[in-house]
Amino acid sequence: MLRRPDRYRAANRLLNHPPMEHPSRSPVLALGGGGARGIAHLGVLQHLAAAGWTASRMVGVSIGSLVAAMCATDTLHNALTVSKDYLASDAFRQRGHLLPATAPSEAPEEWSFLTIFHRMKRMIHDGRRMSRLLNHPSLLPAGILIEAIEAMVPDIDIDETNIPIKIIAADLISGHPVVLRAGSLRTAVQASASIPGIFPPVEFEDKLLCDIGGIDSLPSQAARERVDDFIIAVDVGPNTVREQDYSRAIDVLMRMEEIAETASRHQAYELADMVIRPQVGDCAWYDFDRFDELVAAGQVAAKRALRAFAARG
Repeated sequence: MLRRPDRYRAANRLLNHPPMEHPSRSPVLALGGGGARGIAHLGVLQHLAAAGWTASRMVGVSIGSLVAAMCATDTLHNALTVSKDYLASDAFRQRGHLLPATAPSEAPEEWSFLTIFHRMKRMIHDGRRMSRLLNHPSLLPAGILIEAIEAMVPDIDIDETNIPIKIIAADLISGHPVVLRAGSLRTAVQASASIPGIFPPVEFEDKLLCDIGGIDSLPSQAARERVDDFIIAVDVGPNTVREQDYSRAIDVLMRMEEIAETASRHQAYELADMVIRPQVGDCAWYDFDRFDELVAAGQVAAKRALRAFAARG
């Protein structure tokens, strides 16, 4: 994906983006979590490639692990095309039937991931569905996540990617962060993206893994292997201040996780040589209907960050 400098130098000329001075060593990309906001990672990578920046390694958390897996195994162009096509596909939209109706019959609505989340909130509000919260490992079945990963990530091992990657998750058994460097790439991505309570945890060897969430949502520390590594951290976290309706338990729980993530993200900033923060904080983690807007936000943020870096001399 990012290892074709001749192709991207040509893209620079076409896009009128003059190559910028950058470190002699290739950067390591730390791609943070953030649900749908992570689509902005693709825009960031697109602009970095056009500007001639090549990645030596990538480290991902949650949606960042999915983007890293896609871009480390295929061209960026294909990653953009495959992800956009899947999110607009009937296969993705038809997963709505997995959540039974929880309210009286209404006029049919066009299904999207947004509506599946609203149904989930109604399910929580409806006492008849509380048994699922109490007796099941998650609100949503793993199949939704597995199907998406299988559509976008090849069935290979982590150490078979074209660009080396590491995937970060949390082990519920040991209580520690886990860095996945080997084993099934698809399973590792599923584990890293399995939001606690939303998707079930994933068995991986002798571990029970889930999204690391507020512990390490921006993996700058895991990205650094050498003192002279140049770390680019891409933060797609939510806005710190957000006014919304917090009358439902799911809204309160997700908001508290976001608040916890804020502290860990700021620590990650200190460990990175460059931070790229797309302005996507107003996008809900489940709103996958804003693909083009999110990609564009990533491009703008990367352009701004590279200009600031060049200005530092």
